[in-house]
Order: sequence, then C-alpha cells, then structure tokens
Amino acid sequence: PQPAPALPAEQVEFFEKHVRPVLAENCYACHGSKLAQSGLRVDGRAFLLRGMDGGRTALVPGDPEKSPLLKVLHFNDRVKMPPKGKLPQAQIDALTEWVRMGAPW
Repeated sequence: PQPAPALPAEQVEFFEKHVRPVLAENCYACHGSKLAQSGLRVDGRAFLLRGMDGGRTALVPGDPEKSPLLKVLHFNDRVKMPPKGKLPQAQIDALTEWVRMGAPW
C-alpha cells in the first residue's frame, strides 16, 4: 500500500494544538481504546470514519454540516456530547475548521 501523503505542517500543528487536546480531554474516556460507547472511538481518524454502531460515520471530511460528531457538540440534537456540558464555542469552532480542512490527523 502507498503511504499516506505528508500533511502540510500547519495542518499538523492545528490538529495537535486545537483538536487532539479537546478530543483527549473530553472524549477519550468514553470513546477511546479502553471503552467505545455506541461503538464509537475518536482516538484515530480511521475510527471516526468507520463510525459507530449501525455503521454511520462520525465525520465527513470537508463537510462539517454532514458530520454527526459536530452535530452532537452543538447540543441541538437528541444526543448531546460531551455529557458533562457543552464545549466552549472556540473549541467547537476549532473542531469545525478541522473537519472543513478534511480532518487531517
């Protein structure tokens, strides 16, 4: 198999500075390697693309509006994540921009 193309440095930096910390702090406990509630893991891009129980993808790279992961963060859906309370808008905006970029990991 072909190796994945190298990502632009600014995308890697954006992910490491603005996305991974939010996922690690707010999501990994319930959707990580030790526990994958609803069949969803968010600790790897492939897991997010594979999605959750029922086979529904958690994100659509390049399309924030069609990404279920982002919908639940806005607290407008039946499911609201994280359960302890809505993330600050700056973190939601960063995750939205990351998906818009194509969800580089």
